Amino acid sequence: MWCGMLESSMNINDRKNLRFELGNACSRYLAREISNFQLDEVVTKCKSQFLAEELIAQIADELWFLYDDCTKHFVDTHCPLSNSEVTVVRRWILILKSSESDLALIRPMSKEQVNWQMTHLGPRIKSNFYWPFTDEASWDSWKTSARIGE
Repeated sequence: MWCGMLESSMNINDRKNLRFELGNACSRYLAREISNFQLDEVVTKCKSQFLAEELIAQIADELWFLYDDCTKHFVDTHCPLSNSEVTVVRRWILILKSSESDLALIRPMSKEQVNWQMTHLGPRIKSNFYWPFTDEASWDSWKTSARIGE
C-alpha cells in the first residue's frame, strides 16, 4: 500500500501539475527524449502523491508494467512497446491532461479491486484494452467531450 497524501490535502493546481508532469513524461518517453529511469522517477512520485485507489496512481502503476526498471533504456531499444501498448499510453496521456471535471467522470477501481487485480491478473490492460474505460464506446464518448489541457 502506498503512503500518499490524502486527496483533500492536495489543492487542485498541485493535482493538475502532477497529472501533467506524468502525461508529459509519458509523451517524452514515447518520443525517446527520456529514458525508463527518468520515467520511473515521475511514476514513483505520482504513486507516492496519490492514494492507491485514485485513477492517477493506477495509471502510474500500469505504466510500470511497460518498461524495465532495472536496466536503463529508451522506449524502443531494450523494452519495445507494441502498437497497441503505444495506443494505450497515448490514451492515458489524454486522460492525464484532461480537466479535473472530465477526470471525475472516470471511476477508478477501489483499493480492494486494485489489490485483487494486481495479485491475480497483472496489468489491467491485458484484460481490457480500453481500461480505465469499460469498452471502446465509453472511451469514444469520454474523448469527444473531454477538455484536454485545461
